[in-house]
Amino acid sequence: MHSWLRLVLILPLLMLITGCWDQIEIEQRGFVVGTALDKGEDGQIILTYQIVLPTIMQSSSGTKSEGGEPYINVSSRAKTVFKASRLLASEVSRTPYIAHNQMIIVSDELARSEHLGELLDVF
Repeated sequence: MHSWLRLVLILPLLMLITGCWDQIEIEQRGFVVGTALDKGEDGQIILTYQIVLPTIMQSSSGTKSEGGEPYINVSSRAKTVFKASRLLASEVSRTPYIAHNQMIIVSDELARSEHLGELLDVF
């Protein structure tokens, strides 16, 4: 009976210890603010993310840093937007976070040749 009581007391404590097991630190996220879709050769789709670099945007003193552009543009090519997005995620050191995306630009050629709904399903 003593071991059963010990187990009943320890089990709730173990659940509290787990905390935020799936938490991603803000420094490890790549905030995507712009997305562009274009048609490439052989029916491929070119996906470009514009990712903000907060360390270049603002220094620790609160003033704008002059260390270069406060963003990077990264591109990937694949048959589908989903595959291109997965390739981009594996190439960039930060996890792309699309919740802050402010615009999606689709080229005229791609919009005429593909179903727009299928292109935008990923977003």
